[in-house]
Amino acid sequence: MTNQTAKFLNNEINAQNIFSLSKFKKLKLACLLQNDLHQRLAPPLQQQKNCVLSYATSSTALENIIEKQEIDAIIIDVSCCAGCGFACLKRIARSAQGTPIIAIGDDFDPTYVQRVFEAGIEDLIPLDELTPKHLLRVVSYAVVRRSNLEKVHAFERRHIGIVENATEGIFQTTPEGRYILANPALARLYGYPTPETLIKDLTNIETQLYIDPQRRQKFTRLLKENDEVINFESQIRRKDKSSIWISENARAIRDDKGQLLYFEGFVRDITTRKENERQLRYLAQRDPLTGLPNRALYQDRLTDAITSCQSPKEKVAVLFIDLDNFKKINDTMGHPAGDRVLQKVADRLMSCTHAKDTVARLSGDEFTVILNHVTNMDIVAKVASRILDQLAQPFHVENKQIYTSGSIGVSIYPDNGETIAELMQNVDTAAYHAKKQGRNTYQFYTENLSEQALRRLEIENGLRHALENNELSLHYQPKIELKTQKVIGAEALLRWENTTLGRVSPDEFIPVAEETGLIIPIGEWVLRQACIQTRQWLDQGLTPGRIAVNLSARQFHAKGLFQSIVDILNETKLPARNLELELTESAFVEHVNEAIAILSEVEKLGISCSIDDFGTGYSSLSYLKKFPISTLKIDRSFITGLPHDSDDIAITRAIISLAQSLDLKIVAEGVEDATQCTFLSALNCDYAQGFHFSKPLDHESFERKLQTLSHQ
Repeated sequence: MTNQTAKFLNNEINAQNIFSLSKFKKLKLACLLQNDLHQRLAPPLQQQKNCVLSYATSSTALENIIEKQEIDAIIIDVSCCAGCGFACLKRIARSAQGTPIIAIGDDFDPTYVQRVFEAGIEDLIPLDELTPKHLLRVVSYAVVRRSNLEKVHAFERRHIGIVENATEGIFQTTPEGRYILANPALARLYGYPTPETLIKDLTNIETQLYIDPQRRQKFTRLLKENDEVINFESQIRRKDKSSIWISENARAIRDDKGQLLYFEGFVRDITTRKENERQLRYLAQRDPLTGLPNRALYQDRLTDAITSCQSPKEKVAVLFIDLDNFKKINDTMGHPAGDRVLQKVADRLMSCTHAKDTVARLSGDEFTVILNHVTNMDIVAKVASRILDQLAQPFHVENKQIYTSGSIGVSIYPDNGETIAELMQNVDTAAYHAKKQGRNTYQFYTENLSEQALRRLEIENGLRHALENNELSLHYQPKIELKTQKVIGAEALLRWENTTLGRVSPDEFIPVAEETGLIIPIGEWVLRQACIQTRQWLDQGLTPGRIAVNLSARQFHAKGLFQSIVDILNETKLPARNLELELTESAFVEHVNEAIAILSEVEKLGISCSIDDFGTGYSSLSYLKKFPISTLKIDRSFITGLPHDSDDIAITRAIISLAQSLDLKIVAEGVEDATQCTFLSALNCDYAQGFHFSKPLDHESFERKLQTLSHQ
């Protein structure tokens, strides 16, 4: 029996009054007693209301009672079995099948006593100590003990089954490095035939198992300091001397005084993952399409180039090449043809440079060139011109001639920046101006570029890599039901924090994203992230309500929007009722029939749709009547003047009245104080959001708010 089991049993017994019959509804006893004992014990036993007695006159009669009745304990006068001896006791014990047997006797020779217990007797009471009260104490103790032992055995069977059948290796080890317990999965993992063999053979885990003994030392040190270790990765040596990678999760077990007893935990084989990581590290440095260095290796090469500059006269030139109108090639010829063009572009760029230089593909149709040890800017200009000439030549793909060109930006180290970030930012700016000049040209970076254009370019360049750099996040502004003051959902609001630009206002970067088309991938990310997060909250038992996601006009009319929504809902398993799409009126103005068709399909999924910033756009009542929408959001510009500005009052009242007549819900945006809240409630506005209730919260803060509400 394990220490934990013994402790469990002890606690179970101590928690009960084993000397009282009051805990039993009916204690059923079967008795085999000599006449004198029967006459002595029967009257007081029969007086016990909770005690039901069945008497037998022979061992055979006793066995019949045991077989036919449900008995809690058996009382035997061993002198009744004098004729058949211990065989009689053994037979009765077999019939009892675990029911406790209390024997009464007067022979206490050690050998005799031992044989009595070996026959299956639970307890033996000396005849000269026998009293009815003492007998009942012994009986009740035996019944409770048997009950608790059954609980213990059931407890052990459950937990042993878990350990034995687990697919992960489970262990207990001493702090000194010996195994106390191992399950079959651990034995298989380490190449041993049985857990017993593993425990016997592995007597020093640090030196016999770990390839690097210092890893075991660190493992034990962390456990002693922190009492747990999570995902601790090490390389170990199996019994056949082969090596594998493992990940361990373990904890330190201590006694009541805090003294360390042993370690326990589980082990997973991560060898395949480690091998994949090794291969990925190699692949991570190369563009799979062209074989050129990718962004990561490019940055390493640029770092090396900067470091290798030996004198102030030596410089490094960075050329950023953006293919002009490459999207048209993909759209008209197909992506396979576009890929062949990119491969040929890579070859031509390589032909324009020396072996000491670097040509890399950053992404899509963007390439870079690093020119090392530059001492003359004319050389850089000649390389840029040569690249433009090469790109202007037709590309022969699929028996067709395909034409493109390039816009090249140039920045120089250290003149235009002393860090990679500065050089890339400035070369991006230069390339943008090259495109603005009419494409098929190159532009050196200069300080004369306007600050406004530079800022706009910084935002665009940052947005191009915001997703891959994990710079975007969502904040959630709660929506409040004015009647109940309860949170019924939230609006997901996009936030961007760039390592160079810091926090950028949505008012500044959203227009750039829409202009460049970056709003399409960013919008899809927002939708997916909001659905993933909402699903997680639901899985935690929280009630986030309906989470609203904004769709821009460009995103709304993008090809494949509806299928993207369906795919994301399927991927995240988010119920459609927990999603709301918010669109501005400008999304409906062009292609009205298309908009109605899309919204109708969305409505069939069970997704709610609302018009955002209502009243600031076209506000066509004919459109409003046609579109399958459920909610109007009053723009904050009309809420700001409430409850004093007469124009805002009139407009707000009119919008609420209109919504009510069309059976639409109303959300007031930008509610800042209690007077506005009271005024809107008086107008029967349904919902509101704004700083009066809560500022937009990051997902952790909103989650805490939901948790608080769930406990109210």
